Amino acid sequence: GECRMNGKKKDVLIEDKMYTDNRTGVESVSDRTFVVWAGAGMKDVISAVSGVVAVYSGQPYETKYDVFVDPRYEFEFIKREVEAAILCKGDSTV
Repeated sequence: GECRMNGKKKDVLIEDKMYTDNRTGVESVSDRTFVVWAGAGMKDVISAVSGVVAVYSGQPYETKYDVFVDPRYEFEFIKREVEAAILCKGDSTV
C-alpha cells in the first residue's frame, strides 16, 4: 500500500480497561471489557463479533468504543476478532 502521512500510527488501537476492586482497593486489568479506538460508525461491526455482548460509544469520543465480552468466550481471542472485523470492514469501503 501507499504511505499515508497523516500522523495516525494505526487504524485500530485496543487498550485494556482498568478497574479497582472496591473490597481490596487493588487495580487490575478487566477480563470482561476493553476499549477500542477505531473509525467512527464501527459500533455495528464490533457488535456483530461472536462473544461481544455490548458496545458503548458516543460523546465526546466518536471513535472510542467500550466493548463488553461474554465471559464464556476467550477474552484475547475476542480482542483479535474485533480488530480483524474492523480492519476488514475498513478495506471494503476503499
